Amino acid sequence: MNDWVDKYNEIAYKFNKFGKSLKETGFHKEEQAVETFALMCIKLCMEDATAIALLLEKALYCEAMMILRSSLELLFKIHWVQEGDNHDEQNERTFRLESKPFSDFQDEVNYLKRSAGKDPVNDKEVVKLLQDAINKHKADYPNLVNSDGKFKTPPKNTIMAGDMICQKFYQVYRYLCIFTHPTPILRDFILSDDSGEKVFRESIEQTLSCGIFAYELIMGFCSNILTEYVPETHELRQKLYNEIKEMVNETK
Repeated sequence: MNDWVDKYNEIAYKFNKFGKSLKETGFHKEEQAVETFALMCIKLCMEDATAIALLLEKALYCEAMMILRSSLELLFKIHWVQEGDNHDEQNERTFRLESKPFSDFQDEVNYLKRSAGKDPVNDKEVVKLLQDAINKHKADYPNLVNSDGKFKTPPKNTIMAGDMICQKFYQVYRYLCIFTHPTPILRDFILSDDSGEKVFRESIEQTLSCGIFAYELIMGFCSNILTEYVPETHELRQKLYNEIKEMVNETK
């Protein structure tokens, strides 16, 4: 796996250089929500690729696969956001992504409300405190709330990914879910003396190759979003993207 360790370290290095080329750029988190999200994606990809390289080096393949799944989810999301027809629509899609955890939290609080008083754990005062916190967040961030007062939500992963990315990545994403949501199906992987390398080596390498392609696409989408900023480093960012694209061609 040493070659893959080197490749993912190289990916991390390129994302780090890309991010540093925009370091002095300050974005408004609402008016330039999509730019802020793109810059976050660059930093997160650098950290994820670094973590994957370290885990591969320690033969912690299961954990490396978990992180790669997260990177594929990021690909689906940044693809959907940058597909917006204009800057306002891209910002709106970013808000819908940002508000999703709060929508889920509201669903959980609604469940607690229904069971409050029946279950000693679900104290009515605690539930009220949780709902008050949600209401305050709605008041503080109206851009995350629909006209009906409910938090905005994005579509499902398959919709965000789009047809092309779904065809290339969704089966890999579902495979990686095995590692993120462990069941007994992982026993041969986890309990083997070599952490499943002999049994799963081919599938691991195919998945890692797919991961490099995902990182290429993420950098490309982010580059498109950020293309007008710090024009003096645009050539460097294009060079970094082309280098990752070449890595994809080499690993096919």
